[in-house]
Amino acid sequence: MLKKLNLITILILIVFLGSGNILAATTIEIWHRGDMAYNEAYQEIGERFSKKYPELKVNFVLYPKLEDKLITAGMSDSLPDAWILDNVTTGKWVSKGFVSKVDRSEFSDQIMNVAWQTALANDGNYYAIPWSVQGMAMYYRKDWFKNLDLQFPKTWDQLEEAAEQLTYNDPDQDGKNNTYGIALYGASTRGYGYWTLQNFLWQAGGSLVKKTASGKYKANLDTEATKKALKFLHDLVYQDKVVPPGVSAAQSTEVYSSFQNGLVGMVFHANYKNSAYVTSLGRANVGSAIMPAGPAGSFSLGEGENIYINSDSKKYEAVIKLAKFMTSTDIQKFGMQITPSNPVRLSVRKDIDITKVTNNLLDKPFQAAFLNNKVKYPEGIPDYYPVKIIAAELMQEVFLSQSKPDYEKLISKYNEQINQELSKQGILAQ
Repeated sequence: MLKKLNLITILILIVFLGSGNILAATTIEIWHRGDMAYNEAYQEIGERFSKKYPELKVNFVLYPKLEDKLITAGMSDSLPDAWILDNVTTGKWVSKGFVSKVDRSEFSDQIMNVAWQTALANDGNYYAIPWSVQGMAMYYRKDWFKNLDLQFPKTWDQLEEAAEQLTYNDPDQDGKNNTYGIALYGASTRGYGYWTLQNFLWQAGGSLVKKTASGKYKANLDTEATKKALKFLHDLVYQDKVVPPGVSAAQSTEVYSSFQNGLVGMVFHANYKNSAYVTSLGRANVGSAIMPAGPAGSFSLGEGENIYINSDSKKYEAVIKLAKFMTSTDIQKFGMQITPSNPVRLSVRKDIDITKVTNNLLDKPFQAAFLNNKVKYPEGIPDYYPVKIIAAELMQEVFLSQSKPDYEKLISKYNEQINQELSKQGILAQ
């Protein structure tokens, strides 16, 4: 009898311990950057995921200097299962062999094609899952335009005319000569001048870098489009005088505050200042619109974040399940709504109307730019940041020249610098 009881006890223990192993949750570790508010948002997403999939847990870890952390971790084979970072870094992670391929067909066909392009490498494979996108559009003072009976500009010529009106015709009706038409980014610090040059260069029909038939790249500044863009921007500053002084040192802080404090009538960036602008200026006085078109169209710079999966992770399928969850309609909406920091600026999905989620019409042009193919992304070279800095230095040098710049000389100089950088990265086309 005693032997029988001992046998039953052993069997019960085996079943109990076995079931414990079955029920033990698999933990996915994902690194991201941002601040504590972002981390709290991600933790909430993780909790929702685990509620749906009890066998999976997510540990979101915040690293403010994430890119440096990833490079160090990659060198010591201690990368996390996945990470969330700027989509312009795709080329870097692919070149280092840090990331796994992704089968796009496993995901919803409602994810925008332009978002997937940021995950595409030169070998034709995808190495990330789009999580959040953002693109630039123009904020403008609706009340100033109304006071001067102006329509928002649709072309460069109209932009120049509107900027002159806003500078010289007292749009705020205070009887003083204290306004400007538009603020531009011109600092080389952190590449801010790149924002100005990239947008207007695409609108002129040019680009900083061009991919060749060999799959490698070469600088593409030596074009008439570059000269058109640089001349137009220089004229705004020195011929028309519609840009506030100090443009060559203007970073985002100066540009945002110039609009928020009533100095300029137009600025361009992504849709993350709605609340600040409305609070300072009044909802009825702030408008937004797709960027005015240059000779080639009204293109603007796209940015955003992707989910990257460690090529050595043993939890690939679990991360894919999480990525599908994060790109679902419900979580994409939640990511745009959560405050104070929304990890999804704009949804990667084309079947979500952002204005119905945020209840803010200021967001509409930013999404419309994506849906109407008005957003472009930088070329997928391994490390785009040095090219961004070179472009910003070109923009700053143009803005520092009060007299007419020698455009040919400048273009040749910076074209060569970009080619040198491409050569350093081993991707220069011969």
